[in-house]
Amino acid sequence: MTEGPVGPSLIRLAVPMIFGLVSIMLFNLVDTFYISLIGARELVAISFTFPVTFTLMSFSFGIGIGAAALFHVLSVKEISTESSD
Repeated sequence: MTEGPVGPSLIRLAVPMIFGLVSIMLFNLVDTFYISLIGARELVAISFTFPVTFTLMSFSFGIGIGAAALFHVLSVKEISTESSD
């Protein structure tokens, strides 16, 4: 992963996240359709909370990816320290 062109590696890592975000947005679209069948007030309530929930989900995705990267870096440092002893 540290060798070779950056573009294909970046795309390979970004595709699962893009798929996850698109699936969440499709879920919310279908959810909005079914809630619109119930009534306008219910649709307003769900539409009002969508930006907040999407922001929180995106933030949690970022924290999860950052924590995984940090864990990987720390584990590699630990392995390299053990192998140099």
